[in-house]
Amino acid sequence: MEYSKSYADVPPGNWAYEALQVLAAKHVAEGVTSDTFTPNEPVTRAEFTALLFRAFEFAPSKEAVGFLDVASDAWYKEPVGAASSIGLIQGVEQGRFAPNEPVTREQMAVLLVRAWERKVALIEPGKGNPFKDSVNIANWAADAVSKARSAGLISGKDGDRFDPKSVATRAESVQAIFNALFK
Repeated sequence: MEYSKSYADVPPGNWAYEALQVLAAKHVAEGVTSDTFTPNEPVTRAEFTALLFRAFEFAPSKEAVGFLDVASDAWYKEPVGAASSIGLIQGVEQGRFAPNEPVTREQMAVLLVRAWERKVALIEPGKGNPFKDSVNIANWAADAVSKARSAGLISGKDGDRFDPKSVATRAESVQAIFNALFK
């Protein structure tokens, strides 16, 4: 049985097309409607956590979520609870997850490396050339960005820049998870 899902706003030839096709077929990535994905929109903390939860097949958690801003009926309650219980995610401050805030590219790299290392294997510290804007990567994210690059989980933008503080898009997040699972 084959499942194929396409989105009008991610046509064949788009750089994220293959990643989205594969992850949609595996029910990891979902559109915002039945025919739109909104690839250039920011990915939220809740959306990225849910992507990681589904992609790496983390077990659901029976533990309380522990974040005051994650309602008991929120669509992302289960992935946030599971990710929190294994230390994959942390709040932005005590008791606050900020589910609707966007994920930066450096945050995406940290979460992706944490998920990979919990489910697959530890990643050796990065070797090779750092991104040209590596001085802009926060100290708390530098090791993960280096590991993610050396493992092929993430790539840079034009001019070999990582652009760590920019908001990660839905397409970038899908591509990063695809890289983690299939490259």
